[in-house]
Parts: sequence; C-alpha cells; structure tokens
Amino acid sequence: MSGSFEVRVIEPESRSVETGTFDVEPELDHAAQVVGLMRQFMGGRPAQFRQPLPFMNQGEWELDWNAAAGGAAFASFHEGGQPLSLGVLLSGRVHEADAGMLSGFEQAVLGPILGPIEPEARDQLMGGEGPRLIILLLPGRPELRPAVHLLNAALAAAFFRAVGVAEAS
Repeated sequence: MSGSFEVRVIEPESRSVETGTFDVEPELDHAAQVVGLMRQFMGGRPAQFRQPLPFMNQGEWELDWNAAAGGAAFASFHEGGQPLSLGVLLSGRVHEADAGMLSGFEQAVLGPILGPIEPEARDQLMGGEGPRLIILLLPGRPELRPAVHLLNAALAAAFFRAVGVAEAS
C-alpha cells in the first residue's frame, strides 16, 4: 500500500505545533529499515498491550498500545519507565472512530496538559482529513526526541499500512 500521512507534533513547553508528511512506504533506507522493524514487532500483537521494543539497542524502550475498531489507536512511548510521547493515530476511514479517539485524547491528555482549547486551536491541533498522527511530546529528555519522532513515524507507517491492507481484503 502506498500513500502518505500527516504528523502533528505538539510541544507543550513552547506551545508550538510542528507538521510534516511522511510516506507509508519510506524511500530512505534507514527509515524503511525502522518501519520494517516496527511492522515485524506489531505483527500478531493484540489490540491492547504494553511491551518492550526489542529492536532498540540502548535504553529500556516500551510501547503502550490501544487500538480501536475503525482504524484509530492510542500509543505512548516510554523509556526507562518514563512516558515521552502520547499520541493518537487516525486512519480517516471511520469518522466515528476518529472522533471518539480525538475526544478521549483531548479530555484525558491535551486538556489536562494544555488547559482549555479554543475551537480555532482545536482545528489546528486535531482537525483534518485522511490518515494522521497527533503526538504530544512530554517535557524532559530532549536528547531522546529524535528517537521518539522516528518511532512514532514508523509506528504510524506500520499502522496505516495494516489498516489499508485490512480494508482491501
């Protein structure tokens, strides 16, 4: 399956939002290798789990995963038992699934950390169509941010490909 997805990274300390577009099938060798490792790791896993990432050579990395019917999921990456990012993956395939995941993310994650979100800001943070990953970076451990970004993008590429394959069959 080809295609792309949008990634929005919310930085609560600076209150900024960074956006980018990534390919489900990355062309760069390093990115393709990481996506391949993530696909292998995710293969056959249940809809909910928290497990170490065996392909991470340094540190004690874990993924906490909760997928819902309809192509939406919540994921958090942890290192050394400390959460580094919280995110939602929205396939754009079932509006109700995306809306439910977004509502829960706003109420349980964004609201407590960012405070009340105005409608205009809500659209900037969470609006849109199609596959997208919305990540909230947690304060601390800036040296791990590149790894957190890469892991989140690889997870999204694996997830959106799996959703597309499941829908096609």
